[in-house]
Amino acid sequence: MKLWYSPASPFVRKVLVVAHETGQMGDLQVTDASTNAVNRNMDLVRDNPSGKIPALVLDDGTVLFDSRVICAYL
Repeated sequence: MKLWYSPASPFVRKVLVVAHETGQMGDLQVTDASTNAVNRNMDLVRDNPSGKIPALVLDDGTVLFDSRVICAYL
């Protein structure tokens, strides 16, 4: 699974804590989105058209976004 993140996001931190607590950190490929309002990461936009983080790309290509949804999935 690929998790799009930004180090400054409290929502991403919440997802990372849940992944750690459920023993799934080893299953995550944590990818820095390096986004800003002017220069968006186009790989992130392809995975999540809203361009928001966190976004979790599952192994089957399904994309989950919103930290509450991702935490519930994990």
